[in-house]
Amino acid sequence: MGPSDSRGQAYTIEGIIGAIVIASALVLGLQAVDIAPWTEDSTDRQTEALRVQVQDVLEAAEDRDAIRTAATCLDGDRNPSPHPAVAAGGAENDTVRDQLGILLNRTLDRNNYRYTVYVDHGNTSDPGDLNTTAITVPNDATRSSVTVTRQVVLFDSDPIYEFDSDLGQCVRVTSGENNTLRSRQDDPGRDVYIKDQNEDSQLFAVVRIRVVAW
Repeated sequence: MGPSDSRGQAYTIEGIIGAIVIASALVLGLQAVDIAPWTEDSTDRQTEALRVQVQDVLEAAEDRDAIRTAATCLDGDRNPSPHPAVAAGGAENDTVRDQLGILLNRTLDRNNYRYTVYVDHGNTSDPGDLNTTAITVPNDATRSSVTVTRQVVLFDSDPIYEFDSDLGQCVRVTSGENNTLRSRQDDPGRDVYIKDQNEDSQLFAVVRIRVVAW
């Protein structure tokens, strides 16, 4: 084998070694790249988009008085608790369009989001005097969640609603005398879960509807 052949083999070996070094450097470099900033930014954008959607839904529900109805729709004549179906949604039809759950489902459930709705009542500015009642089946968030709230001012004269399973919606109680918040509160055994916060005025209570979505 001549000197030129030896040099050719040496160049070939050097080329192979160089290619291996470059490939190794590329692999190590890719492994060292931190993709978290891009991932976190994407997650933040999705979370903010979800927050905006929930805010829009609650604004629409507020305009249609669906939030007030959700807070004052009871689960039967002798049950002071709220009915969960009013916020859990259901089949939308020509007569049931303004129920809180349907408004939420129209935007969130159809986009594969999940949610739980709570009513915070009592003294909403004092955590020690705050009561929380879920008006959907409570579920634990399986990913990053957002919380959006709306306050509702209730008055003594506000009507009581009860869920009509045949219609699939809340209907105003018109029979009997105990069909307002104040009159139902004064009837033992038929009171409501929200208590009168100021018995000396027409103000019944200030409650907060809280939607946790993910």
